[in-house]
Amino acid sequence: MRSKRRTTKRRTNQRRTTKRRTNQRRTTNQRRSIRKTRIKHTPKFYMITYEGNMPFAKYTKETLHKEYKIPKKNIIIVKGYAIDKQTYTHTNVIYHGIRDKLLPKMLQGGEDAYYIEDDIRFTENPFDIPKKDIVWSVYRNGSLESKKRVITGSQAIFFSKKAQKLLKKHMDESRPIQIDGYFSKFSRQMKDNKKLTFHQMKPKIGYEEDHQSLISKDKDWKRYKKPN
Repeated sequence: MRSKRRTTKRRTNQRRTTKRRTNQRRTTNQRRSIRKTRIKHTPKFYMITYEGNMPFAKYTKETLHKEYKIPKKNIIIVKGYAIDKQTYTHTNVIYHGIRDKLLPKMLQGGEDAYYIEDDIRFTENPFDIPKKDIVWSVYRNGSLESKKRVITGSQAIFFSKKAQKLLKKHMDESRPIQIDGYFSKFSRQMKDNKKLTFHQMKPKIGYEEDHQSLISKDKDWKRYKKPN
């Protein structure tokens, strides 16, 4: 009887050990799967600003880190050009800053990335977007499906690695213009020629935080500063 009890007990312990090891493997595999998903869907954020607005840009960086746990090292602030009313006007200064300073850093990063403006405030998780080459996440109004085919406001636009390379080539060959109109033109051409996939978030997933701006008019804040 003792021998039979010992055998039964030994078998029970073996089953428990096997089950424990199986559970450990499942847990490890689940962690690896989650980790891969997070890495894959955690692009860097590249923010354009100017010297006088640097404190506000840094506050925006802190806000993104606090609200969505985005690592601070993944939020890169790029200082653009100052308006001189000659080469850099209030109309084209952002275009020049993105083409010459922000985009090269983004390409050097070698991964999918967000272009964001320094007044961005997300109302939903910026990672919960469809898998497209260009995702226009936060804006003021407009649509590429409308008659004008123009989107106003480029507060947050996601660009895949492929889209970044085509964007750099396109910007180098284009004339510096107002950035919303340019991004609309680029997205429209890439979408129509089926070079890139495109999606506009409806409703948008963010808004502009009210602050002093050298480009936006004061009356615009009354219309666009509130979510959706």
